[in-house]
Amino acid sequence: MRTLLRKFGFLFLLGIVASALCVPSFAGSETGYVGTITAGGIDFTTTLILNNSNNTYALDFTGLNTNLTTATLNAFALQLFCCGSNASFNLTNSSIPPNWTDEAGAKINNSSSVNCHSSNGTGGWLCGTALTIPDILKIASGQKVDMTFDGTFAKGASIISMFDLMANGLTDVNNSHSKWAVSQGFDWTQFNPDPVPEPASLAILGSGLLSMGILLRKKLSV
Repeated sequence: MRTLLRKFGFLFLLGIVASALCVPSFAGSETGYVGTITAGGIDFTTTLILNNSNNTYALDFTGLNTNLTTATLNAFALQLFCCGSNASFNLTNSSIPPNWTDEAGAKINNSSSVNCHSSNGTGGWLCGTALTIPDILKIASGQKVDMTFDGTFAKGASIISMFDLMANGLTDVNNSHSKWAVSQGFDWTQFNPDPVPEPASLAILGSGLLSMGILLRKKLSV
């Protein structure tokens, strides 16, 4: 009888674990967008993930230098949100190169090498720039730079249908005449980020695994 009960209990716990694994319960409501563009021999990739349940965003901006020489990135601006007052967003955290600065609601002027400026129509832009010319980012051939940003956006703000990048630099750090600049839009590709199980689902799974471990220990000791 005890053996039968132990077997029944074991199967019951397995059922709990299986149920926890199958619970279609996920945190947040996220939408992802990714776009790529090549400028100055640098392959730029921008990945933006929006959480529409709490109006937060996470942005990853990378650049791979495909030149045979060390290239530079002086400054860049990304248009993320559209349009007018609904484009407002803020910047909470970021990971950028030393002696750089970033600003939400600002963009660069491609006629100059560094600096961000804000004015009417820049509400949906994110700007990043070296503080001075000696601080421009040097990217060795074949190397990648990665910057991340996150914050919140205004309720009702929307993603533009055509992503826009402004940036400038040098294709050869030792040649001041190898200047490049881009102000160009490209299509986003939308994707669904991997869902994250809610804490309740993980708690059920953990409890089931713990109980199963205790039962197996008792069974082995008998």
